[in-house]
Amino acid sequence: MSAAGFAGLDADYTAIIDAWTAELHAVMPEIEAWWDALQQRLNASGENIANLHWPAGLVAHPRILAIYRKHYFKVHRLNLERYAQQTEDDDEDDESNWGEDGDEEGASGPVPPNLLLVEMMSEYDTELFKHFKYFVYVPIGEDPSLEMC
Repeated sequence: MSAAGFAGLDADYTAIIDAWTAELHAVMPEIEAWWDALQQRLNASGENIANLHWPAGLVAHPRILAIYRKHYFKVHRLNLERYAQQTEDDDEDDESNWGEDGDEEGASGPVPPNLLLVEMMSEYDTELFKHFKYFVYVPIGEDPSLEMC
């Protein structure tokens, strides 16, 4: 499914959405198989090991977190570009264009990474969103320059 034109986002943001969801769909069968097997295991007290050790569900799997981090930082870098563009556009504003909204066909954003990748997912990929409803991981305090793209 392509997110082209989704929610008024330009091609740069929708390309990130498309790559994010494609990568998730590629690994989900393996992650779901792992999760299903894990849910069958009980500890000595008869409690489900999956829920005890993985309360966020299968989206807490390290591969999912790595995919999220990768795309989180892609959105972050794109947002930095958009903030810079907005600053340049603000410098060009003067009284001659007062009351005009500006270029409607221009770049969209910035969009908070968690909003784009998780919260909006309910609108562009309901199948994946079933797993991400309670996903709360945000890689704060990390250096995105260490990430591989």
